[in-house]
Amino acid sequence: MNLYEQSQQLESLGLQWCRFGQSLGASIVLFKAEKKEHYAKAAPAVLGEVETLGMTAVIQNMSGSALTSIADVQEVLSEVKDPRLKVLLEVGHLHQCGFYWKDACDAYADRIVLVHLKDLKDGDSVVYGTGEVDLIGLFTHLKALQFKGDYVIELESKLMKGVEPVADALSRSLEFLTQNCPV
Repeated sequence: MNLYEQSQQLESLGLQWCRFGQSLGASIVLFKAEKKEHYAKAAPAVLGEVETLGMTAVIQNMSGSALTSIADVQEVLSEVKDPRLKVLLEVGHLHQCGFYWKDACDAYADRIVLVHLKDLKDGDSVVYGTGEVDLIGLFTHLKALQFKGDYVIELESKLMKGVEPVADALSRSLEFLTQNCPV
C-alpha cells in the first residue's frame, strides 16, 4: 500500500470513528494528527464530514504532541483557515507545558468550545483550588467572555490510596467547583 492509499485508509477509519461517536451521542470530535502539517491536509474532509454529522471538531494542545504550545495551535488554525475548526482549552496541559491559560484564551477565545479543567501542583493532579492553576481567574475570565461551551472535569486519583482519600478529594473538589465555577 502506497502512502496515498494509507492516508485514504486512515481518513476513512477516522470518519468511521466520528460516525460511531455520533451514535453514542458525542457532539465533539478531537481532531489529532501526528504532525502539524497533517492538520491542513486532512481538515477539508474531516471538517466536512463532522459538520454533516452535526458535530464539532476541536484541536488541543498536549505535551508530547504536535500541538504543544499556544503558537502551535494558532499555526494550525491559521493554516486550516476554516472557522468550523474549534479549540479545546486544555488547562492542565497548558500548565504542564509552561503556558498560562489566559494567553491561550486571548489567542483563540472565539474558537474555544470546550474547557478541560484540571488543577496541578508540581506536575501532579490535586484537589481543585489547591494547586498552581488559577481556576477562579479562569472562571471569571470565561464568564467575562460569555463562554457558553462545555467543561470536562478531571481529578486523577492515582496518588490517593483507598476510598477515604479519594472521597475527601472528590468532596473538596466538588465544593470548590460548585462555589467558583459559573453554571
